[in-house]
Amino acid sequence: MTLYEQERELAQGAAPARIGDSRPGEKVVIDRSRIVAPLMTLSAYFSRSGALAFKRLTGLSTFEAFVLSEIGMDPPIDWAALVAALARDHSQAGRTVNALMARGLVQREGKPGRRHGRFYPSDSGHKLYEVIHEAGRQRSAFLLAPLGADQRARFLATFDKVRRNAASQLARERAFAEIDRA
Repeated sequence: MTLYEQERELAQGAAPARIGDSRPGEKVVIDRSRIVAPLMTLSAYFSRSGALAFKRLTGLSTFEAFVLSEIGMDPPIDWAALVAALARDHSQAGRTVNALMARGLVQREGKPGRRHGRFYPSDSGHKLYEVIHEAGRQRSAFLLAPLGADQRARFLATFDKVRRNAASQLARERAFAEIDRA
């Protein structure tokens, strides 16, 4: 929550509160039988503070920053791999890639038509890619700073299990929705 508040204050031009300004020593009690709600709250805070940070640092929306990040991760990337990595439909991905190309942040190579091309960041796009990844690294370091190496390893292993279960649950719900449509 502190990270979110800092990013919100920075986006509004105010000086951010320091970490130590929060209630020191206050412990958060979590009812483990209701872990989903705190995880969703944490996710929302992290997502929103990230959106504010990326907008402030790059001028890009959250999805534009995500698309540029995927394109810059291992360029050039072909259309099918990009759409799969984004987990969005072709039209939304296409509009965003076209917008990034119009801003001079992404370039394409290959035959005409986005589905035949391979995409890579321009020089200015690569600079923003670096900004996005450095901001992500700093944000992760901030969030994990209170954890020792052993705690961090256990947290990340647990988080990975929860992530896999969430992906499985999403796939299951999509299958049920497909059955309901049939």
